[in-house]
Amino acid sequence: MRKLAVAAVGGHHIHAKAAFKEVAAYDPNKGFSISQKLMKDLKLDHNAMTQTQRRLFRELANSGRPNTLIEQTRIAKEALMAGGATEDFANDLLKASLENLKNQNVTAPSNIPWNKTKK
Repeated sequence: MRKLAVAAVGGHHIHAKAAFKEVAAYDPNKGFSISQKLMKDLKLDHNAMTQTQRRLFRELANSGRPNTLIEQTRIAKEALMAGGATEDFANDLLKASLENLKNQNVTAPSNIPWNKTKK
């Protein structure tokens, strides 16, 4: 796995921190994210990632499908790839982010970010 530059704040949380804001065990300051520097160095488009997340979260909220960690991971991967990450690099980032969530005892999201819909 490529060495990942992790940022406590000011980067891109792989799994959107807003998805877990009501999960007592989750600390967004300990959430896995990639730094602005890494995104710049790898020519990743943070805006494209964010816009893709917003669109996919809106689609999830309107779909009636359950808000699960699987859905959150699918959205995270699509957003990373929309921003220019290769599938392999996106998978590496997702693996690290899922491990971080596991270490924080987070098993499910509490919200669909940028939507009023919860579970």
